[in-house]
Amino acid sequence: GIFEMATGTGKTYAALGCAEYVFNSPEPKLIVITCPYQHLVTQWKREIIKFGLTCDQLYLTSEDQNWRDSLTDILCNIRLGQKKRTIVITTNRTFSSNDFIQIIKNNKKDYKICLIADEVHGVGAEINSRGLLTDYDMRLGLSATPRRFLDEEGTEIIYNYFSKIVFEFSLEEAINRIRPDTGKTFLTPYRYIPEFISLTQKEIDAYTKQTREISLKFHSKMNSEEKEELLKNLYIKRANIIKNAENKYELLERILLNLPKPIKWTIIYCTPRQIDPVIRIVNRLGLRTHRFTMEEGTVPQKRFNNLSERDYILKKFAEGELDVLLAMKCLDEGVDIPPARIAILLASSGNPREYIQRIGRVIRHYENKKEAIIYDFIVAPSVSDTTLAEIEKKIFNKELKRSLYIAGIALNNSEALRKIYEQQKVLR
Repeated sequence: GIFEMATGTGKTYAALGCAEYVFNSPEPKLIVITCPYQHLVTQWKREIIKFGLTCDQLYLTSEDQNWRDSLTDILCNIRLGQKKRTIVITTNRTFSSNDFIQIIKNNKKDYKICLIADEVHGVGAEINSRGLLTDYDMRLGLSATPRRFLDEEGTEIIYNYFSKIVFEFSLEEAINRIRPDTGKTFLTPYRYIPEFISLTQKEIDAYTKQTREISLKFHSKMNSEEKEELLKNLYIKRANIIKNAENKYELLERILLNLPKPIKWTIIYCTPRQIDPVIRIVNRLGLRTHRFTMEEGTVPQKRFNNLSERDYILKKFAEGELDVLLAMKCLDEGVDIPPARIAILLASSGNPREYIQRIGRVIRHYENKKEAIIYDFIVAPSVSDTTLAEIEKKIFNKELKRSLYIAGIALNNSEALRKIYEQQKVLR
């Protein structure tokens, strides 16, 4: 089954409770844990040790260049009864590789295998789904958002393989429900501040051009597969005009100037194109910052005190030695940074998984953190052409789905919702 639980509500510990239950029977067991990124592999190892789950062997494929031979030996030892309780943690990329698949298939004998898929929406992707073998006897998926955005086929793969949602704990429930053991809510309440900006004339022209191009291609008589791929690229190009809107930089600087000082534990989510301009703004304001992208190393090194570069950056941020993290997609899922309390969504999409995960980075409980703050940059497009104006409104309304959802759960929901509705009136 699938645990659909809001970020920060204990999916990992709930899964480890299941793993402990699996290990309680006397026959040999293998537990395979797969997750999207290497830094999450390390995080799972830490949580297993902290939880106190005992096993004969805890093995991470990402720490071993010869993982193919090692994994084969591990499975042979289980098959021969030399190991009873074994855990293998890996990434989706390795999990779905031909080598990993064949090793599992060739060595599955007289023992049971339990699969735990962290951020289970990821294994619905075409490449990753190859790893979903029938050889896994027990299957648990974990995600705050198990459905794949605009991918019904991938979503169906997940639900067919893992069956159904067996436990659900929503973001709204986690923010409002009181824990009996602490007297506090499960997650930190937050304030939501939607910020609306307009496109420049140049951006409006570019957006209009892209919209017309999409319309022409949509009604063309091209091959359907070729048309679908071309339209996908055009939609991305058009969406990037919104995400990278020039007026966002001035607004960002104004927000940073007005934040209570000293500015600490702030995450700015941006696109690759925005990273360098944002660094210049942050440096100009004298804030200590570091980027957190897909480029930082995941292998422990001496120069990072035997941590990986990613873990070292997160440690410095948690300790307050870095004021701001500039993040892209790899900070969306699963990373624990409890001290973080301000999120600035400079660029976002309509994908619920993305914005729910990003909220999750700043609403985990931490000492002296009473509330979090989320700034959301929303472009309110406006064009003179009546036909295009209708298209723009539809796109804007899609952006508002995100905004209305986040606002509805916020501490200041009435204030945030009023601001959104006022903007809607302007566009009517």
